[in-house]
Formats: sequence, structure tokens, C-alpha cells
Amino acid sequence: MSALEKILPDIRRAAKRVSREWASVTTTEDVEQEIVLHLLIKDTAEKLADFDDAARGVTLYRIGTQIAAQERIDYDHFTGNFRYSTNDVRKILDLDALLKIRERTSAEEADLDEGMAMLRKRHARYAEIVVLRYRFKEPVDRRVLHRAVDALTECMNSVHTGRRLAHVEGPGTRKVVSSEAARVQTAIQESGRAGEGRS
Repeated sequence: MSALEKILPDIRRAAKRVSREWASVTTTEDVEQEIVLHLLIKDTAEKLADFDDAARGVTLYRIGTQIAAQERIDYDHFTGNFRYSTNDVRKILDLDALLKIRERTSAEEADLDEGMAMLRKRHARYAEIVVLRYRFKEPVDRRVLHRAVDALTECMNSVHTGRRLAHVEGPGTRKVVSSEAARVQTAIQESGRAGEGRS
């Protein structure tokens, strides 16, 4: 058995953890493949196989996190968009953003406020858990908190994307399309024949 095969279960565990935290950016399979590729390029699988379990897990998690962060940078560069990871959201919450009475609100805090409003509508219990932990500093079930922050992250990304699209495609920026043209466009898209630049 090769060193890479020996540590494959550890790679899968690290990839699963990273993909949970960066769910809006990557998948478990992508992170797993990228970690394997990284280890092959750097020729470090054998060295990692000699690490104790805890050190190996931490190292693989760090590699996976770097991969996910780079994917987000690439995505941002390509689309001009921004996506939060669950770690980003935790950092914003850890800075007591829910406690602040603000004269000015940063973009992140605005996304947090609107994300919390969306979370209250979608899943009131998760919103309550976030408030208990980060506003009132009450102890809460860690697993439920993890799911609540995941849900809040999804809401914040949705809010941010919606705001960006509203800015790009604000009132008066869309062309008026006849019902016949709209029907044809829909038929083309549904048949999978719509290409770049086709209208």
C-alpha cells in the first residue's frame, strides 16, 4: 500500500470538514481531489503518513482550507462576486457584530443583518440559536450552532448576491422583451442549446 493510499481516509475526513465550512465555494470531492493532487505535486504523502493522526489531520485540513480559499479568490476574480465561508461568518459574529449599535454599517454587517432577517423567516430556531450564542453569550448545543451558522452563511451569500444583481440589473436596465421572444428564449434555454452571447 502506498503512503497516499494509507492516508486516503484522513484526506477524505479533511475534505469533508473543509467542504462543510466552504459549502458555497466547493465540494467534498473537489477538495479531496485537489488535496491528492497537491500531495502528488509536492511529493509529501510519505512524510504525512509518518505524522501522528492529529498532526496529519491538522495539516490536511490546512491544505484543504488553502485550496478552498484559492477557489473563492478565483471565483471572485472571474465573477466579481464574493462568497462568505462559515469561518468568515463566525469571525464577523465573534467581533460582536450582533451587539453593535451602529452609526455606519460595513458591507459585512449589512449582509449579516439582512442574512439574519432571512434566517428568521427560513428557520426561526437557527436564528434564535445564533442570537443566544453571539448576542447573549449563552451556551448552546454545538452541533445545532454549527448548522445554524451554515444556514446563516447561505442566507448572507444569498443576500449579497441579490444585492449585487440588483445593483447590476437595477430598475430600467433590462430590455423589454416581447412575449414571443421570451417564449423562444425559454425554449432555447430548456433545450440546452443556448450558447454564449445568444439571445
